[in-house]
Amino acid sequence: MKKKLLLETVLKLKSDIERSIENSYIDILKYNFTEKKVDLLLERIEKLEIQLVHFKEVIQEANKGKIGGVTNNWNIYTLSNLKAKKLFYEKLLKKFERKTSRLDKAQIKENTAQSEFKKLSVKIIEFEDKLSTFNAKKKVTVSIDESLNLL
Repeated sequence: MKKKLLLETVLKLKSDIERSIENSYIDILKYNFTEKKVDLLLERIEKLEIQLVHFKEVIQEANKGKIGGVTNNWNIYTLSNLKAKKLFYEKLLKKFERKTSRLDKAQIKENTAQSEFKKLSVKIIEFEDKLSTFNAKKKVTVSIDESLNLL
């Protein structure tokens, strides 16, 4: 069945499917050496994996859409970079907490690191808001295997 859904709904369904696949594999491990049949779980996993690939393709295509002159992919990748940079400054600030005798030799000073960390925190929130807005407004058409009872 074809259905028009918000991107944020498809993202949630994708996450649910990934969790369901993981839980099904755990169940198979648990029941493999018992009388309980695992065939149905394996069949369900196959259907879920097909649905998951379809959702990922739809999400990928949707993220090529532009918002504010750039693609949503650009916003996603920029957010990833900002988070990595924030993590770096977080680790750098922890080094300053150790109060080693070499603090005076620091090339990046503590107040600079704190300032950058705060700026990055604000930018990250801005980009997360952009992504949330895009996901809440963008509608996509998906094919859904009704036998999976996803909706």
